[in-house]
Amino acid sequence: MVWCTKITISPTEETEIKEEIIVEEPEIQIDITNKKQVIDYTIKALKDKNMDNLTKVTSKEWIRFSPYSYVDIDTHITLQKDELKQAFESETQYVRWSEDGTGDPILMTFKSYLKRYVYDTDFQQMSEKHYDQIFQRWNTINNIDDLYTWASTVEYFVPGINPEYEWMDRKSLTLVLQQEDNEWKIRAIIHNEWTI
Repeated sequence: MVWCTKITISPTEETEIKEEIIVEEPEIQIDITNKKQVIDYTIKALKDKNMDNLTKVTSKEWIRFSPYSYVDIDTHITLQKDELKQAFESETQYVRWSEDGTGDPILMTFKSYLKRYVYDTDFQQMSEKHYDQIFQRWNTINNIDDLYTWASTVEYFVPGINPEYEWMDRKSLTLVLQQEDNEWKIRAIIHNEWTI
């Protein structure tokens, strides 16, 4: 971690010097042939909403984002790796599937989608990890195994945060990885939660 001081000088007769500490995080080095490092790097990129870092571990073909464990290949967000940053910065709203329970269309920007349907709880700190195991949770059909038979997966599962909700606030985030030229790349990011 690099510490530096930012000096702000106000052009007044009695010049005041205000100090503000800025923390610059060093760039994380990653061995892209190491699956665990790619997984850790990806979850941190999602937590930080860092599209540059997410692009580094995205499949050269595309990456798909699904709000629930039933992956719809026709309507869920699918982006080329070079489209991630532009999509994140865009104010364009897209319809991607529908809200469970209400059936209302999921209409939001990609940035809002990431906040609501990707990293909507602290998966990095609060979850159990399940490697290469697909679970049928709640009443949403899980078709990950059917679509990604060739892939490796890791599920970040949060069993519940608030006991008052009787564990209906359980959530999971599954990363789907594939090998490309001996490097591990992310092919899909699948969110899931308790559904009606």
